[in-house]
Amino acid sequence: MDIKQRKKYAQIAMVVIIDKSGSMTYTELGRQKIELANEGAVNVLDMLFENDLLGVIACDSVPKWAVELGPVKDEKAVTDQIASIRAGGGGIYVYSALLEAYKKLRASKANLKHVIIFADAADAEEPVGMNGEHSEGLVARMFEDMITVSSIAIGKVGDKDLEFLEGLAMAGNGRFYFTSDMYTLPQIFAKEAFISTKSLVVEEDITPVENDYTSVLDGLDLRGMPPLKGHVLTTAKGLAVVPYLTNAGDPLLAMWQYGLGMTAAFTSDAKSRWAAAWIGSDGFSSLWTRLVRWSLKKEESSNYDVNLVKKGSS
Repeated sequence: MDIKQRKKYAQIAMVVIIDKSGSMTYTELGRQKIELANEGAVNVLDMLFENDLLGVIACDSVPKWAVELGPVKDEKAVTDQIASIRAGGGGIYVYSALLEAYKKLRASKANLKHVIIFADAADAEEPVGMNGEHSEGLVARMFEDMITVSSIAIGKVGDKDLEFLEGLAMAGNGRFYFTSDMYTLPQIFAKEAFISTKSLVVEEDITPVENDYTSVLDGLDLRGMPPLKGHVLTTAKGLAVVPYLTNAGDPLLAMWQYGLGMTAAFTSDAKSRWAAAWIGSDGFSSLWTRLVRWSLKKEESSNYDVNLVKKGSS
């Protein structure tokens, strides 16, 4: 569904982790890998909107914030900070970098939280942290706190850390990118930023607000239900009946007759992610019972007979 107003998009907090180890000094056609990775981070910046948050961590054996997580008020200043990242240290310490990103994102009130980690597929160190936790375990823990992780690896097929970096994206419910051509890095960063910033998922407390009347839900009051924890942004069709909105004014429940069929769209869920407090309640059961009965095909008796009369040989 198209969202008619840009302000409806969820706020995103994005952290980009850039490998600044010695291997990033590799030069081809007059440019270093680190320059192209920095250019990729600037592409991420270009995809964000004014209310979004960006942070950039430059990491070798120690993660350091090149850009502190926050709103981008001065794009030129942030671009200059990213461009100033220089390579030359040891291998990227993956666990430490992810943990640093996790601490800041966990404290953020943004609706969507995402990490992009870029690393050399042959030089990604510290798969296990000092506390014995594996990086994939940390990323899985981040996902439990609604923080997703995508990874970008550069190198060649068979590099020792390629599978490790791919596993991070799988555990973090993100995407994995692999390239052996360093000149494709800016485009890969841009693609990932485009995908992750266009999400229409809003995860925040939602209280149903009555809107259009429909006899299907007569007597059912969802306003006293506990808050839902999220929904997907949509725009209602012009002729749709929208019995309930979110407290932000977005459609929560919409109903529509399409031809002879009946359809209903509930923009939150019916599972434990967003509707955990609703499951098992009388209101929850009644809502779905009524919607299903309303949408079922109605049995009607026919008041006419059908006869076939054949004339001629055709």
